[in-house]
Order: sequence, then C-alpha cells, then structure tokens
Amino acid sequence: MTADLSFSGSGPARAYTPDARKADGTRSAYTDRTIVELAPEGAHAKTADITTLQSALTAALATLATDADAQTIATKLEAIRVLLAGTLSVSAQALPLPGGAATASKQDTAATLLTAILAAFGPLATDADLTQGFASVVAKDEAIRALLAGTLQVAAQSLPLPNGAATDAKLEAVRALLAGTLAISAAALPLPAGAATDAKVEAVRSLLAGTLAISAAALPLPAGAATAAKQDTGNASLATIAGYEQPYANAATITPGTPVTAGRAVFIASTSTGSVRLKLSGGTTLDVPVTAAGPTLIDRLAVVDVVAANTTGTHVVSVLS
Repeated sequence: MTADLSFSGSGPARAYTPDARKADGTRSAYTDRTIVELAPEGAHAKTADITTLQSALTAALATLATDADAQTIATKLEAIRVLLAGTLSVSAQALPLPGGAATASKQDTAATLLTAILAAFGPLATDADLTQGFASVVAKDEAIRALLAGTLQVAAQSLPLPNGAATDAKLEAVRALLAGTLAISAAALPLPAGAATDAKVEAVRSLLAGTLAISAAALPLPAGAATAAKQDTGNASLATIAGYEQPYANAATITPGTPVTAGRAVFIASTSTGSVRLKLSGGTTLDVPVTAAGPTLIDRLAVVDVVAANTTGTHVVSVLS
C-alpha cells in the first residue's frame, strides 16, 4: 500500500491529506483525514523529516481494518449486546480487592485478638446462668421502680451548702436586727418623680392662708339643678297660691244658660232645700245638695254656669273672684 502526501503552507503548521487506498482500490475506514504537524516557531520541515513521516504513516495505514474486518466487528458487537441483555454470571474470585478491604491475614490477626480476650475473661456463662442473672436484674429493676414510685426520704444534713447559701450565724444576725427597731432615714433618698417640694408646699400654704376668690359663673349646673325658666314657672304658681289668700273683690251672679268667667269660689244663697247642678270650667258638672235654706260657700271651685234643668229648689248662685 502507498500513500500520497500533499504539502500545503509555508508556515510552522503543515497540513497533510493522506488518501490511503488498498491494492484493490477500496478505501480504508480512516481515509480522507487531515494530519497536522506543528513545527516549532520559525522552523520548517526538511525533506528527510517528510520522508520519515511518510514511512510512519504508511506503516500505520497498513494496519487499518478492511470492510470485512468492520463486518466482523459488527457481528461481535451484536453478540456482546445479546450477552449484556441477558443474565451475566460474574465471579469475584479473580477480582482485585478494593482499597482498604479486609484481607485473610488481617482476619487471622482479629481472630487471635478475640481468642486472647476470651481467655482473659475466663469461661463464658451458660444459658442457665444468663437466665438466672436476667431474673435477678429484673427483680432489682422492679425494686428500684417501686422505690421511685413511692416517697423518697432525702436528708440534706450532710450535703454541702451551695455557694452563697445563708448560714445559721447570718440568719441569726438578720433575725436580731429585725427584732429590734430599724432606724431608716429618707433624707438621702431621691424624691420620686412628681413629688412635692418644700417650695411648692409653701406656695400652697400661702394661698390657703389668704382669701380664695371662687367664681361659679362658668361652672356647669349639676344634674337636676333649678333653671331660670323653672323659677319663672314656680313664681307664677306661687302668685296663684298667694291670690287664694286675698279677699274676694268681685261677685258675678249666674243666669242659668249664660256662662260667666270662672272665679275662685262660688256662693249659693238658698231659700229652700233642693239640689244645684254647677257647670265647671273644665266642662264637667257637679251636683251640690242643699239641705237647709241659707248661704253656702264653696272655695276654690271654678264654676262658669248653672244647669237649670237639673236644679231643684230656689237658689241664687254667684261666682266670687
């Protein structure tokens, strides 16, 4: 097999394009590749170097696989794929141990050490010994549980006092102080916020020692206090009451059926017995029986008329005011 190498470029990098063919004219699997030789900067390949490189490439291309070889490789790869798709039988006997794995010699060392430990402890307990020992442990655990479930008697007499604990001597000293009279002076104590000072107390004392001017003009009236309007109403009522105490100044004789202005009283002059029906200012009537001839005075009765139809006997009715 021969190979034609074409040279291109004049710089440090030279490209060679081999066109390797077999004697029968078929191409190999690695034809039409470009091989680049990087020459040192400023150096150029010599004819001898190119000849050496040509010989090396020719030898390398002679070992390339043919198309038949490629077909054989494909068949083998398919066989490998079938094997991998099934169940592989793997034996680790010939495999190297991973780093840090235990070796037989180290296991022998461990067995020797264990044998020495057993010899130091003496004969091992039997199953019966273990059963009896377990029962003893269970019994002791139950006894401890019963103690903890009850009331534990703890004595602190022999326990050391913690740091800073009070002692009998110090407690006795405190008790003696409290049993006496403690002298406490507030002279050096700071006044609390807002406390009264001597100057302010003196100012208040001076004000109280004089005459305080108090004005209630702007003070609100307490609930239910009398107002000026209510005083006017009260004055009118008092004037009415006062009028009742004044003597009668006028008398108006009533003609039945002709109303008059109501007065403060009514005077009935009867010449016989009977009954008089009086009509009051409120619209109601009042029957006044007359059991004997003579005058009858009824005070504080507002009469405006006499109903003649319901009056018997002879009577003269007058309204007094």
